[in-house]
Amino acid sequence: MPEWIQDLIGDVTLVQVLLWVALVVFFVVVVKKAWKPLTEFVALVNALKELPEFITQTKSTLATQNQTLATQNQTLAVIKHEVLPNSGGSMRDQVDRIKHKLDNDNDRLDGLDQKVASLELKQIEPYRPQKGTP
Repeated sequence: MPEWIQDLIGDVTLVQVLLWVALVVFFVVVVKKAWKPLTEFVALVNALKELPEFITQTKSTLATQNQTLATQNQTLAVIKHEVLPNSGGSMRDQVDRIKHKLDNDNDRLDGLDQKVASLELKQIEPYRPQKGTP
């Protein structure tokens, strides 16, 4: 064996080499098994670091949404007031009045149509040929 290898190895025994190899293998196995939990722990720490900013953004978003919902509730109350009957002032009441007038007008027109048809028959009747006459 060359002299530089003997100087490098020195008085290391085979048992010492096997112990070092076993230690390296043990270290590799431990690191391999602990790697996933370690990366998850690092991810958790990073997420906790960003948590205060996330909470601030969430509070701001919720405040904006609450303001929007309040505005929408006011708008819906106005629409509801107009769509539901309320003693005469809503659009619904006006539509109901117009429908009632149209129903009355249709009834009157039906009656007038019957009278016109009756008058037409009376005017045509004298000019119809009588049965039994040539």
